[in-house]
Amino acid sequence: MTINRLKNIFVIFLVCLAAFQTTQLWFDSFSNRNFFYTVFPSGNNGAAAMDSQGRTIATPYRIFVGLSDKTFTIKYNHLIDSPQKEQGDEALRLILKNGVFVSVAAPDYATIFKNRTLVYDYAFAIPSDAFAQGLGENATNLTGKIKDFTTVVLSAEKSSGRINCFFLTRENNEPVCYLYTIVKNTACTALADAIDAYSGYDSTHSLTYASSKLFGYTLFQNNVFIAQVPDTGYTYRPLMVSNPYAVSDGLFLSSVEKKIDFLFENPLSKLHDTINNVFTYRDDNTVVKYYPNNVLEYTSYWPSTSEKSASLAMDCSAAYAFLAKDKEIGNEYFLSGYEEGEGYREFCFDYAVDDLPLILPDSFRAEHDITMSHPLVVRVEYGRVFRYAKLAYVFSENPEEERVATTDFLSSANAVLGSQEGENGQAIWPTDAVLGYRIDAGKDLMLYWFMYINGKMHAQSAQQSR
Repeated sequence: MTINRLKNIFVIFLVCLAAFQTTQLWFDSFSNRNFFYTVFPSGNNGAAAMDSQGRTIATPYRIFVGLSDKTFTIKYNHLIDSPQKEQGDEALRLILKNGVFVSVAAPDYATIFKNRTLVYDYAFAIPSDAFAQGLGENATNLTGKIKDFTTVVLSAEKSSGRINCFFLTRENNEPVCYLYTIVKNTACTALADAIDAYSGYDSTHSLTYASSKLFGYTLFQNNVFIAQVPDTGYTYRPLMVSNPYAVSDGLFLSSVEKKIDFLFENPLSKLHDTINNVFTYRDDNTVVKYYPNNVLEYTSYWPSTSEKSASLAMDCSAAYAFLAKDKEIGNEYFLSGYEEGEGYREFCFDYAVDDLPLILPDSFRAEHDITMSHPLVVRVEYGRVFRYAKLAYVFSENPEEERVATTDFLSSANAVLGSQEGENGQAIWPTDAVLGYRIDAGKDLMLYWFMYINGKMHAQSAQQSR
């Protein structure tokens, strides 16, 4: 064999190796090249399906900590790094792995909330398998009994080392409670200490919450946690609204463009123009639009490399991972629901400030021609984000203003229910009542009571000037 022939064979080998590595780069590791295509470990065992900040489908949208006087304090913000969630997650993993099923019955709330408790509250019925996968565990201990649930209540008995876990759900339109327990002294002590050490409650400045079932609010079929406005009122700061895409002298095609480069594979290749007052940016595979109503919309036209749908937990983590890349989201957000369609799931997120939610009212959407029902909406198809829309606002407390919320829940409920009529004389059953900020544009955000009846939102102002 001549030297030249050896050289030719070696060159051919290098060409083949380069072609193989290029193929791996563009296809097998496509997720490293484009963050909109998200790949997570498959299966229910091993690492949980989570984003870089540790959020998963199993992350509750709010946590309640039960106080010694049977009232509760709420936590929307700073959930991920809280010791309560850390120890709560650990207790739930133990329940999923080794928890002993005790009973299923109608919920006895006096028993459930007998001790100090940690409550994971979900804005939707979370399937048991997705919940377990979000915690990195197998769902076998639940799936044979519990299809889904909306609330998990954990209590720790230090004297016995017992952790009680109550899963609250509805079956045949009736409330049902599944009880699991585990005796694990170390985990029980850690959970009890985390609950006892909760320092987020300030009796002077914090709201407390009451269980509707313990306090005799008979309006609700399920247990609902109701904010308790003191007789002297609840003093708070209204929220200011700003636009992160605007500059000092206005909103321009160029000012938006500087902050959307992360949405493109190669930002230098994108084109831009203004069509019917809509700022439009595009390349061969991506279109981003900024509308006059301050809605930013991203659409990907990358061809799908998979025809197999990912799990709910994986799709949710893809949505969370996508949102984490948007540095112009200036507020904490939580998963408030999802919808399933043919080949896709659409996840909806809401903001929270100072442990209170921000609500996008129907009246605001109609006035500003906004079709999205929540400030952040992410559509995932086959494990990859194909569409993203957000209301381009950032909210912050106004340091120079104060308001006082003086309207309590019963006053608000009487005002709302007095104008409602049940169909065919049937009773009216609200599904929830929330104290939160009402999103508006061009003015500070104030606190309102939001009551949900038959899928419709009703808002009542809760504050007066000071």
